[in-house]
Amino acid sequence: GIDLGMSTLEGALKEKTIVKFVFVRHGPTNKPEVSTFPSALAADKARILTEAGEAAVKARRTWFLQQKVNLAITSPSIRTTQTCKIMSSGTLDYEVVEKMYGFAHWKACEEAGDRLMSLKYRPFAEDTEGKAAGAYDEYAQTILEEIAKIVTEPYNKSYHPATVAVFGHANYSAACAMRVAQAFQLPDTEVNKILDYEHVETGAIVVSAAGVETNSPTFSSLGPPPEVENLN
Repeated sequence: GIDLGMSTLEGALKEKTIVKFVFVRHGPTNKPEVSTFPSALAADKARILTEAGEAAVKARRTWFLQQKVNLAITSPSIRTTQTCKIMSSGTLDYEVVEKMYGFAHWKACEEAGDRLMSLKYRPFAEDTEGKAAGAYDEYAQTILEEIAKIVTEPYNKSYHPATVAVFGHANYSAACAMRVAQAFQLPDTEVNKILDYEHVETGAIVVSAAGVETNSPTFSSLGPPPEVENLN
């Protein structure tokens, strides 16, 4: 990716405008019939949480509350905005970042997902031949700049120092977490936690200057472990 000196993200971390990121994957969803939508992308964007999915998200509220999040960002997909509202009990101000879904690099990232079939980010980060690493990193760079700009806006000053929850999609969230960990200059031992985390639905990656924490639901609340085909 391109690097033009200190990014808005790096500036926000240095100034402690943002002190922590909580990257949360959405809850379990339905599978809309693609033929009833104009495209496969439109059908995917319209996926909604199932009843079990809503219950799984509610089961994460106690953990989420402990993160002391004061500002949320969500992808424009229905499943992520639902997860944001339910997990935060509707108490958080949130902003939708349109570029988090169906953006310029989406196709390359999705093709990599179909090829690598993993909920762990390491195969993607190491996929230089298939260009997945570059596509995901460009996504992360674009999204995090946008998020940092939103959080540092004067109208959000009351939230500083901010703990920001980002409700998104599996490997896309991991790519963002990687970039934040690098901006915090965390050691490899912390970065490896992101690379090797299996980002299941409602799972989360928390990144701060103190390091990386990953947190998954207990499957008793989710039913059986999710099928790997559901990668975003």
